[in-house]
Amino acid sequence: MVDEEYTSRFLDLLRHVPYLKEDKAKIQGFISGLSISLKDMIEFDEPRSLAEAIQKLKHCYEQSKRKYKTKQN
Repeated sequence: MVDEEYTSRFLDLLRHVPYLKEDKAKIQGFISGLSISLKDMIEFDEPRSLAEAIQKLKHCYEQSKRKYKTKQN
């Protein structure tokens, strides 16, 4: 699943748990479903909000796409 699909699915599921209000818990839930390498990169930056964690995932995914394209050429 690519970053946009994962993010969209997570946000959809988050709507079903309205009692989950703390950003820290949302961030941990979001990060827990990622691969270990992405998880480590995002946790290293210590995002303070879910929006920051999502933005970092997009950034990491874009970097990995660029590296993959460079290796192919």
